[in-house]
Amino acid sequence: MTDIEKSKFMFKEVQYFLPWRLQFKPDSALTPVRVVFDASSRTAKRADDSGGRCLNDLVCKGPIDTLDLMRVVLRFMIGRFALVADISKMYNQFSLIPEFWNLQCILL
Repeated sequence: MTDIEKSKFMFKEVQYFLPWRLQFKPDSALTPVRVVFDASSRTAKRADDSGGRCLNDLVCKGPIDTLDLMRVVLRFMIGRFALVADISKMYNQFSLIPEFWNLQCILL
């Protein structure tokens, strides 16, 4: 990582570290150990009464009424092109915009 890339997120006021742990599943031959991120871990309260929030507080809750599965399936079957992927494997393949790196720091 270049010095310019480091400075884009190291000196921003807002920093969020996403806690993680290893989850062991010894009876699985393919993935006996996997990384689990804990989005329910709260930040510390500050003197100005800010903080004390977790990433899950910011996630939209409730039913997804804009997703019509029948329409999605029909578009998949009728369409000219289709994309199929394992979403659990896709996450680490996305490149984040450097300006947002400060919102997803992982302690190693």
